[in-house]
Amino acid sequence: MTRALAALGALAVVLAMMSPCLAQAGGGTAEAAPPAKSEYGQFAALPSLVKLTDEQQTKIKEAVAAANKTLLPDTEKMQKLAGDLGKANADGKKEEAQAIQMEMMTIGPRLQKGYAELGEKVLSALTDDQKLVWDGFCIRQVANMRLMDLKLTADQNKKIDEICAECAKEMGKVKDRSNGVAVMKVYSAANEKIQTVLTDEQKKASPTFTPVSTMPTTSTKPVKIGGG
Repeated sequence: MTRALAALGALAVVLAMMSPCLAQAGGGTAEAAPPAKSEYGQFAALPSLVKLTDEQQTKIKEAVAAANKTLLPDTEKMQKLAGDLGKANADGKKEEAQAIQMEMMTIGPRLQKGYAELGEKVLSALTDDQKLVWDGFCIRQVANMRLMDLKLTADQNKKIDEICAECAKEMGKVKDRSNGVAVMKVYSAANEKIQTVLTDEQKKASPTFTPVSTMPTTSTKPVKIGGG
């Protein structure tokens, strides 16, 4: 069971990294786009971030369409199981929680492999400069999960954007995006640097950095990011 939970944790990290990248880019507001309603699926924000050629658009759309045949239903199932697991744990139902964890493990490896392969296909269609923009965007979106309730100044937002752009270069050095540990190290490093930009009050108000608990979402509820 310990090994199973460790593997499940690694899966959750990978899925957490995909979660913010469902968001639409745009000023101080990030809005999650339902993958099924976008030809770019989990990469719905990409066309607004970089200029894609017709060939790039075709490759990405085809990759997303093929992958989402299994990714979407599996992700929805994992979301439901994650909710069931939280409830079972809250109710102290250990046996039920263990059963749910085992069911998640039957879906987990397939999802982890599917997201990693899709990400690699999409990244392979981008130029090096476009990859930096995309990775920087994803790192910022993960940061926004913690910063959304803070009233950041324009200067703070600028510094955080610069940190995310810098960390995107480190993400580009990760050869295997399915390696949850390697990916997590980059996000953790970004978080540590962002902490230095916040005031003591903001640090106390922001939640602990725990993307491992985050699952992909198809919510259409806007997430407002405090801006100056």
